[in-house]
Amino acid sequence: MYISGRPQMISECSAVTPNEIREGKSTFYTESGIILSEENYHNGLACGKMMQTRNKGKDTLYYYQGLEVKTDSIYYDRLYIGIDNHVKITACNVSPENLRVTTSIGTIKGSNGNYIVTVNSETVSDTFKFYNLDKYVGQVTKSCYKIPEPIAYIGKYSGECRAVRDEIVKAGCITVRTPRYDVPSKYRVISFNMAYLTNGMFVDINSTSACLTDKMKEVILDRNNKGVVLIEEVWAIGPDSIKKKLPGLVMKFDLDDTKAELTTEQMKSKVQQMENARINQEKMMLAQTNKLNEAELTKEKALASAKENELNMVHQQQKMKAMEDEQKETAHKAELKQRSTILNSVLAGLLIVLVFSGFVVRSLRVRNKQNRIIVEQKTIVEEKQREILDSIEYALRIQTAILPPQRIVKQYLENSFILYKPKDIVAGDFYWMEAIQLDNVPISQFGNEINEKDENNLHQQIGTLSNCQIVLFAACDCTGHGVPGAMVSVVCHNALNRAVREFGLTQPAAILDKTAEIVIENFSKSEENIKDGMDISLASITYDSQSKKIELQWAGANNPLWIVRGKGTLNDVAGDALIETKADKQPIGMNEDKKPFTNHSFALQSGDSIYLFTDGFADQFGGDTGEKKLTRKRFKEVLLSIQHLSMNQQGIELDKFITEYRKEVEQIDDILVMGVRV
Repeated sequence: MYISGRPQMISECSAVTPNEIREGKSTFYTESGIILSEENYHNGLACGKMMQTRNKGKDTLYYYQGLEVKTDSIYYDRLYIGIDNHVKITACNVSPENLRVTTSIGTIKGSNGNYIVTVNSETVSDTFKFYNLDKYVGQVTKSCYKIPEPIAYIGKYSGECRAVRDEIVKAGCITVRTPRYDVPSKYRVISFNMAYLTNGMFVDINSTSACLTDKMKEVILDRNNKGVVLIEEVWAIGPDSIKKKLPGLVMKFDLDDTKAELTTEQMKSKVQQMENARINQEKMMLAQTNKLNEAELTKEKALASAKENELNMVHQQQKMKAMEDEQKETAHKAELKQRSTILNSVLAGLLIVLVFSGFVVRSLRVRNKQNRIIVEQKTIVEEKQREILDSIEYALRIQTAILPPQRIVKQYLENSFILYKPKDIVAGDFYWMEAIQLDNVPISQFGNEINEKDENNLHQQIGTLSNCQIVLFAACDCTGHGVPGAMVSVVCHNALNRAVREFGLTQPAAILDKTAEIVIENFSKSEENIKDGMDISLASITYDSQSKKIELQWAGANNPLWIVRGKGTLNDVAGDALIETKADKQPIGMNEDKKPFTNHSFALQSGDSIYLFTDGFADQFGGDTGEKKLTRKRFKEVLLSIQHLSMNQQGIELDKFITEYRKEVEQIDDILVMGVRV
């Protein structure tokens, strides 16, 4: 479907060259001898003779110009605001290389008939103007529309609804629709959560696809599980490849759907029977009223007739008197009729008032009952919410207790900062630190964690390991966030402490190997297959008071290490201002292709800055549209721009930057950044 512009009359036929128009049903000649057709078509567009006028005895022939703006087939006959609209633009008798098109609203890019149009303004139309080189040809106007917000569906249900269990399970997967949008929905659901109420608390189940898991289907089909099932955290990827969170569903189930349907039918039948009985009773009352009126009227007529006969017999000769009596009788009948009409009207009005009052009383009773139920449910929900928040607040106190206090961190890492912003009250991200004092420790004992190459480097850099201090610190990102992530963080924090304190390890790679072993051992005790774990960036700084040298050792699981150095080289490798060391592509936890972690060693210089972080900062969405991901590239640029500041000030600037960047957008993950300058 497309909209073509109205043919534009642009010149006399004598101004056209023979090569511009070739084919047609019938031809005619101009004064210059040029052949034109009455019905000529060029690229499917009509162009040819427009009109014939006579001026001073001379015929002048004009031809008209066909113009077309044809949108891509999936967008039909309109343009949409905020996306790239692919269009084909053609003008009759104008070659593509000479065609120039402008638009009044938005931008247009392209050439040779193929263009991309972007409409930026929320107006109802967009006008395209055509030029043959610099000569104006004509214009075409098209309609513009906004793309509606997508809505998540499961089967025929969306939003808050009362659903049937079998229909939900049969539908199986969540789909996305865009109502009042004539373009097929290009959104694809990639994950969602299902929450259901059990033992007074909501339990979450996660799906990493658009379809229900077997566990979800089992919960929905369990008829002992009544109440509400929530479909939330629905994430989908749209046609612009941007991840978007969609409104969820609130599905309400009865205890027994079959029994509920049967009870509903019985209630409908009962209501119908009561309505029929009421109608029959009203008919009977109306019939009785009519009979009473007819009997009274008959009686009055008989009285009037008797009186009239008596008057006629007694006063036959008194015609004037009879006429007066007749007039009185007529007036009396009119009064009786009026009384009867008034009585009927009053009875009908009373009946209507009684029926309406019955409906009002019934509605008030139903509404009062519903209000009581709503108040009771609200009280229960508020109480449960208060209990949950109290539990989470207490969990925060426990999690805060396992984190090293800021004064301890400053004692060993004086020139440092920690930016820690949990998404919820408790977090899956946490930071960790441990300090070890080594006095007269032989190199062979320390070398049980260092390979031969690292040992030689260590001898060259700090000599012996006597009278030196090792500070271990890490940025950890456990699976999930909120309460589930916090629970996993307790397990992983304990595993790190055991690897250092119980097994006496100080080399980062060896610590990660032992931590992964402890985490897998803890989770393997469960009957369920738990694959939770964490990503980590773990560093150790060794201070040798004798040689006054500083060595950095590091190992990572999925999260890298960044070192910023103003000038010079690192490990004899020339580098830019920011040097990145990639981590091993495996987590701390269950992994089918598990390998030993790699240990990296660096000789630090005074003024070097070390950065450990999780993925929450770089993955945050925000910007002008609220849909732009920050990315690690932009994170690097921000870090390099604040290197002239102290570490404390850097932490403040990073916090200020991420807050301004996300604006009103919800924080999507826990954020943790650690910076240390030597």
